[in-house]
Amino acid sequence: MINARFEAFFNAAFHTTTATQIGNQRPASGGFTLIELIIVIVISGIIAAGSAKFISDTAAGYVATAARQGGAATGVVVAEKMSRELRSALPNSIRTYAGNTCIEFVPVLHVAKYLAAPVIPQSQSTTVELVNSGYVSDGSAAEYAVIYPVDVSEIYSLPVNSTDPSHRTRVALSQVASNVMTLSAAHQFPTDSPTRRVFVVSQPVSYCLNVISSVRGIYRYSGYGFNPSASVPNSDKASLLVNNVSTNNFRFVVVPATLVRNALVEFSFEIEMDNEKFQIDREVQIRNVP
Repeated sequence: MINARFEAFFNAAFHTTTATQIGNQRPASGGFTLIELIIVIVISGIIAAGSAKFISDTAAGYVATAARQGGAATGVVVAEKMSRELRSALPNSIRTYAGNTCIEFVPVLHVAKYLAAPVIPQSQSTTVELVNSGYVSDGSAAEYAVIYPVDVSEIYSLPVNSTDPSHRTRVALSQVASNVMTLSAAHQFPTDSPTRRVFVVSQPVSYCLNVISSVRGIYRYSGYGFNPSASVPNSDKASLLVNNVSTNNFRFVVVPATLVRNALVEFSFEIEMDNEKFQIDREVQIRNVP
């Protein structure tokens, strides 16, 4: 009796559990309900959709940025190519035509100092004596000698007040040695150069906005010879520089030289690419002087 009372007191005081009670306890369930599963699926779908949208927008933004950079880079390269050629053009040889959609100039191959040249009133001659220039030509290419070019008409045609072709500012070359320039025929230049400078030039070059074979773009024309009246050369003399050029805001403008600054060329064009428009504006200073 005493032992039974003591055991009951002990169990009540210390909350002991008997082996039978332990055996009757069941562990808590480790699974999840259907509602929890649905919630997880919905949240995962939202996260996946947001991630896909983010990735697609990022990729589309990258593609658009790359396209814009490509279009802008194309415009810059074209503008730089034209600028470099214009900078080295023969002084006073730049002219525009076809409603300012074309520009023509004479490229300079070499510049030398001369010791003696057949200039009025001296007699005609086939040679120009040079300071050792280091330039050599066998005359196989179409090259010309020019002394003191001061007017476009004197470069592309005969002087206004002269009918003698031997009085041109420009004459074809036969060959050039390091210190002697041989002309293709006896010649007499109309004006002496104050700086005794003679230019070796090639045939004219033109840049035009044109449509050839349904492709509208900026074309470079070369090898068509000198023409007193500027006109768009034949398409067989053209090479495409850039296509998809808009007719809007396209222009070439020549600002003549003054006593305080050199001549300037301003040009603008717009490239259309993948619904994007890239406007290029450039101002070029013509460094050469007669």
